[in-house]
Amino acid sequence: FDSKSRHASDRYEPFGLYFGRLIEEKGVDRLIEAAAQVGGFPIKIVGDGPDLERLKTLAVRIGANNVEFLGPMWGEELENILSVARFVVVPSVWHENFPYVVNQSFALARPVIGSRRGGITELVADNKRGLIFEPDQVGELVSCIQRLAGNETEARRLGLAAKQYSDATFNDAKFLAEVSFAYEQGLNAHTRRRR
Repeated sequence: FDSKSRHASDRYEPFGLYFGRLIEEKGVDRLIEAAAQVGGFPIKIVGDGPDLERLKTLAVRIGANNVEFLGPMWGEELENILSVARFVVVPSVWHENFPYVVNQSFALARPVIGSRRGGITELVADNKRGLIFEPDQVGELVSCIQRLAGNETEARRLGLAAKQYSDATFNDAKFLAEVSFAYEQGLNAHTRRRR
């Protein structure tokens, strides 16, 4: 995935975005609970999975009328909506090592509101490329959403920092250099062992 090949839009439209599988460990129920408390700020959910009907029922039951389920999207269709979101939410409750959605979001200069789980914390770096919240504290997620919902300048600052980080870290040239270095180290070690 070459971040430099992705063009970042200058638009930060007033909606938050979740995209991914709709399964329990992704924590989308917590996002819906938070959405019900953010004063109508739109939250769009892209994806499909075994929890879809349960999540739709939850949204209706708690009055999260600002949540919109868009179904699955891929490729250009997904990139079109991702590239103009104010921010992306990654509310995982399990420890994800390297969630690809963070990388995709950063490449398009979208800040991430991510849970304090696994590699999300390190990638997002609270207040640098997005915001971090404790996934069992819905109130913390509400505060993070309200902060970026009400401050496009802040979302833009975090998003541009995310893009700079992503372009410097996740690009073809760096990947090739790292793979070449790893092969070189392996060959050198093999040669030393044979002597």
